[in-house]
Amino acid sequence: MDTARDLDQLRRAVGDRKLTYLGISYGTILGATYANMFPSSVRALVLDSNIAPDAWTNDNSDDARLPIFLRMGSDRTAAATVNQFLSLCGAAPTERCAFSAGSPEVTRKKYEELKNRLRESPVGPWTYARTVAESINHLYIVHPRWTDLAVLLQELWEGRVPEPAPFPPADPVPYPVPYMGEEQTAAVECGDTLNPRDPRVYHRLAEASAARTGDAGRFWTWAAEPCATWPAEAEYRYTGPWNKPTPPVLVVGTIYDPSIPYSNAQAMAKELANARLLTNTPGTGTPPCSTPAAASTRTRAATSSTASSRRPERSAHRTHRRSPRPLRAPAPPPPRGPEAHTTPPTGYVLTARNPSTR
Repeated sequence: MDTARDLDQLRRAVGDRKLTYLGISYGTILGATYANMFPSSVRALVLDSNIAPDAWTNDNSDDARLPIFLRMGSDRTAAATVNQFLSLCGAAPTERCAFSAGSPEVTRKKYEELKNRLRESPVGPWTYARTVAESINHLYIVHPRWTDLAVLLQELWEGRVPEPAPFPPADPVPYPVPYMGEEQTAAVECGDTLNPRDPRVYHRLAEASAARTGDAGRFWTWAAEPCATWPAEAEYRYTGPWNKPTPPVLVVGTIYDPSIPYSNAQAMAKELANARLLTNTPGTGTPPCSTPAAASTRTRAATSSTASSRRPERSAHRTHRRSPRPLRAPAPPPPRGPEAHTTPPTGYVLTARNPSTR
């Protein structure tokens, strides 16, 4: 609630009569909160990579049995996205995907064997846990990161330590990039959401999640474990309502996203009073409106603010040597069902009415 009030103060400070806002990841919750606290001050909102309000608020219950990422379903969507990557890779020749084993099924088995080998014998600093984390972290952006991941996995398969590419030169900006350490993310997700406060329960939760989603379950369970001992909580949390009348809100969802499932976008569109759902049907990685993990407000004075709740990548290796040609997703299938859709050639599907309308 305090951040939404701050956002309204920024709007007033730059002289905007109403807010024009693009929110991504945590920024979708912030945008939805603003829209319902200050509905008369909204001009236009785009919410991309949405977090379901009931997952964020723990269904308005103070008894948090699951951490935030398991309530969102991050384990399920990460597992599905890894599987999609391996399926596309296996369907491509090695010239296009270095880790391909000739078919989707055999490539998935190859990946499982690689992880089992790394459990027993790491390749230099590359352990089982690091490889799982890097596999998921590489899936946010299709090109070049999916291609980079295929090369990385193949190098580990061959017993070689992946060679990172040199860091790109710094952007020519007048101000340095602000500090983006893990504490910044934890301050948002641990302060604003409820999570189990006993560190001992996370092992059981991780194994229960792994039973349904494999390694992605362990990854996303332990990603929230710092919240067990995080020392601060928000004094005022916004828990609804979410359906105050506003101008139309564009809600964007991606079918394959390694951290936020498409069902969260559907839930957000249903909760809001006046929303339209735009679906990225090939659905791989990066939100279509911007880069991951950012939320911004734009004003006539060109001021901006950013917010994020996505877990930052945990490796210092940004990119790796790439295959000659990028791995590409197949064409999306035609839309089905009674909903009225238009299918532009870009691969996005616009739902023509609010999903909550019956």
